[in-house]
Amino acid sequence: MTTQIPSNDEDIDDQLYNRQRYVLGDDAMKRLRQHHVLIINAGGLGIEIAKNVVLAGVHSITLQDTNNTNMLDLATQYYLHEENIGKNRAECSLEKLRALNDYVKVHVSTKSLSDCTNEYFQQFTCIVVTECTLDEMKRINELCRINNIIFIMADIYGVFSRCFVDCGNQPFTVFDKDGEQSKEVFINHISPEGIVTVAGDERHPFQDNDIVLFRELIGLENLNKCERTVKDLNIHQFSIGDISSLGGEYKRGGIAREVKQQIQINFKSLNEQIINPRILTIDGSDYWTKNITGEIPQLIYVHVIMLAISEFKQLYQRLPEPIEINEESDQIRLTNLAKKYLNELISKDHSVNEDRFNHLIKYLLYSAKGSFAPLCSAMGGFVGQQVLTSITGKFTPIQQW
Repeated sequence: MTTQIPSNDEDIDDQLYNRQRYVLGDDAMKRLRQHHVLIINAGGLGIEIAKNVVLAGVHSITLQDTNNTNMLDLATQYYLHEENIGKNRAECSLEKLRALNDYVKVHVSTKSLSDCTNEYFQQFTCIVVTECTLDEMKRINELCRINNIIFIMADIYGVFSRCFVDCGNQPFTVFDKDGEQSKEVFINHISPEGIVTVAGDERHPFQDNDIVLFRELIGLENLNKCERTVKDLNIHQFSIGDISSLGGEYKRGGIAREVKQQIQINFKSLNEQIINPRILTIDGSDYWTKNITGEIPQLIYVHVIMLAISEFKQLYQRLPEPIEINEESDQIRLTNLAKKYLNELISKDHSVNEDRFNHLIKYLLYSAKGSFAPLCSAMGGFVGQQVLTSITGKFTPIQQW
């Protein structure tokens, strides 16, 4: 692909980025061009993330890997072929990544993580970690927090996956929390106490602390063009506080429109989140924390088992083998590590389903050494989206698993 590079770094190629520009907007696109992203390890997941970030149009990306290509890599890393076996994965992928987008500078590093100093990491604004041990993740996360660098960790083991986001120890600003058009509702009545009832059977879309702007009110003209803070009461009513001092009495009409606000989010370190995680539930409707009692959901078992995998890799310098190969010795090791994390996470008010826990460990052992190509594709897209969200402040990043 050959494109003409704009003379000004802030110019946006509308032919290449027209759909992305429509979604993100010019301000976010310009912020995107200022970022330098490091992606650690070029396996199936790492290369998917790298591809998506390159296509998005960051300033530069560095793919860092010390691993040489093996047969397992060929199942999910589509830039590698049999002739690449024994050669560095990142170096073999370099030219194909560069060909995706002439605007993005793509580099490769074969430096070992143990040789990477604080000064090395300081050249990046976002670091994405894959296929690392638990100690490596913790070390890089702490360096990122010291230097105000966005940290994202992602892994796939068989059909299990995870993603963790930490945007630093300073409050993170989200410029547009959902990217949607401002919501508005027609008004049926406003009481002197500030109870707003929406028209018909319509549900209002507002949440606590949203800001709304009023217009076209008859009888309460002094409230027109005024911004008020919302307190959600029920699906048809919300409160804006006492308005009796404004004078007048509601007669008819009126529209309440959401005012987009910047919000700030606080993030905790990986070390803190390991034993006190805040995990987005499967349906995306809420977050789970250890303060929620009762039966432990399946995703918590997956969380501790994935942590156990990372520690297993650190202790034995390999991934666990399928049960049939080693007469269950790896299953015992992995189970003990997972139970250690589970015991740190739960309290007497939690109910543990031992059968479910043990079944999940067995399922993970069957496939832990490999990756599922469609899952790499889906997860790579999701993590790439988290990179864009975190570096532009457009939309809200996950908090934090």
